[in-house]
Amino acid sequence: MLLLLEEKRLAVIQEIREGWNRIKDISRADLQFQILADDSATNGQWLEAAEALVTLARYNPALPNAKRPMLGESLRSRKQPGVSDLLAQRAEQVTAGEQNSSVSIHRLGVACKITLCHANWDISSVLPAIRKRIAEVQEIDNNESLRFYAADLHRSLSRMIMTAVDQGATDLLDDYVAWIRPLRPIDADRFVYDQFRPLARYPDDKRLLQLSEEIFSRSSPWYPLYDTLGNHWSDGFSSSLIAVPAFRRLAIEELANQKLFGTGSLSTKTAMVSLFYSNASGIGVMGGFVETALDDEARQLQGKFPVRWCDLVAWKLSSLQGAPVYELWWNEPRRNTALMEMKRFLEHRGSAFRDRGDIQEDFIDSPARFWMANLSQPATAADVNAGKVIFSLEDVSSERRIVSLMNRPQPARWATLQQFPINRIVFQPERYLPPFTNTGDVVTAFDQTGVIWQAEEAKVDGRWQRYYGFVGRHIIARVPAEEIEFVAAGEP
Repeated sequence: MLLLLEEKRLAVIQEIREGWNRIKDISRADLQFQILADDSATNGQWLEAAEALVTLARYNPALPNAKRPMLGESLRSRKQPGVSDLLAQRAEQVTAGEQNSSVSIHRLGVACKITLCHANWDISSVLPAIRKRIAEVQEIDNNESLRFYAADLHRSLSRMIMTAVDQGATDLLDDYVAWIRPLRPIDADRFVYDQFRPLARYPDDKRLLQLSEEIFSRSSPWYPLYDTLGNHWSDGFSSSLIAVPAFRRLAIEELANQKLFGTGSLSTKTAMVSLFYSNASGIGVMGGFVETALDDEARQLQGKFPVRWCDLVAWKLSSLQGAPVYELWWNEPRRNTALMEMKRFLEHRGSAFRDRGDIQEDFIDSPARFWMANLSQPATAADVNAGKVIFSLEDVSSERRIVSLMNRPQPARWATLQQFPINRIVFQPERYLPPFTNTGDVVTAFDQTGVIWQAEEAKVDGRWQRYYGFVGRHIIARVPAEEIEFVAAGEP
């Protein structure tokens, strides 16, 4: 018996060695091309090879704005078949076979992802395939027994459309509107926001403006969101959908909703807040670590406290970059004052949060980031009032000039900012030893990190004085240059 096991072990080792000898001199790009060209490979292997070929080179912090090549860049000269030919062929093959079943939905999901790779590789040849995927997903949406499983298809389809539109294929937005308009919130889950992501990426497009007005109006079948989306409805308020005028109006309306949502509790020892609620979707709890340093009011808080719908919305909105602080455990007068501040913030800065992130990243899990266009001339007070810029130096001098930034945005620290004391958890190394009590200590520091989006100088008494437009976690402000320290990306 032992001899037989040893023979099998040696056979496996020999098989691994032979396999390695076959591919050791082949580049990774050529290897993935061979897999994609192999008719005997599985659907999963084709998809894995396709995704590998369009993977971008590693990000270089020293060259943040440099274009990153794809892994398969060296294969672009190959023809008959080329990468585009194989991607189109495999997407079609994957969808062949039995239709109208859960298996067919899985195959269509693979085909959508391969077509997404095709869109990243060569936009000029992929548009017919994208339109075919849209039609195939629409068939699933119209199937009463299968449409519940379409959420992941919707996410892939949205990413596919955005990839093409970003490269100039704006006609696909007509196809997008035709797909989204008849959809209804049947068995919606948290991924429903992914199908709305193009609304946040192109909020100025007239077709999408009209569509968003229909979706987020009071007469829409999606209204109110907390009925149609269940426990996931509030996730959208910390997303780039806030840049969509119709959705932003909905958020502002909810800031006035005094209806009781649930009850909250606060642990001053661990700086954790919990929110307990019960609605048509069931009983649940949400919460997390409180980054705002706990003050006397928090330490004196006893028992549970009521949380209104407006509190929940403002709490979600406070995770937007630069948005005002909002804590569920504040007393009601304090929260009411903060609600008005949040409303003014949305009215002034809400349009600055349009989606410009990596299409492959999850849409809802990352809070929306502030964005500002590059300036061709010094900003004016009118620009500030319109929310287009962070600051103007018109009040400082009539002689002004723009300063170029090496990176936009440029990570920075506002060294003198002490407006936002925050909690941090510090772990003690010795607690990693038995009995492993490393729960961490909560310590207080000042939140001074952020990014620079704007730089200008004004001439005062014959000398140029520089100012930066700083966006922190809960502040957007003009800051004298001497108070700013540039830092490397990711540095605290």
